[in-house]
Amino acid sequence: MSKYTKAREIIEKEIQDNIKTVDGYCEYCKDMPDDVWQKHNHLFQTEGLMYTNQVLKSMLKRTDFSADENMNNSMRYVMLIETFEEVRKQAAIDANSIYGCGQNIENLYYQRTMFIVSYVAMQLNKIYMKLCNISEEK
Repeated sequence: MSKYTKAREIIEKEIQDNIKTVDGYCEYCKDMPDDVWQKHNHLFQTEGLMYTNQVLKSMLKRTDFSADENMNNSMRYVMLIETFEEVRKQAAIDANSIYGCGQNIENLYYQRTMFIVSYVAMQLNKIYMKLCNISEEK
């Protein structure tokens, strides 16, 4: 199995795992009062996972769209990794930019935005490490 095929499988599995986690968080939180800190935390994580899935799906589509029909899977893998690096770096820049805004930490909108963008960046880093550690079977 090629590195590209394995990478796609890893990303698609992450998307499915995120969907299951989101469903679990929503089920767990549905009966909690709105003013419980834990509910806010789980809902922030839920949003972070949903945004992560959007980014992952977008990267797969971008790779599929940009790939030439003459490209082999090794070239597609390189393209996917390069796209992933670009998006991952931008997520880190966005997280740092938001953190550096100096917003009032008590502002719930600021907390939510900071948490979600940082969470997406963290998820992308985790997945990127998995993709970089793929070995090609001979």
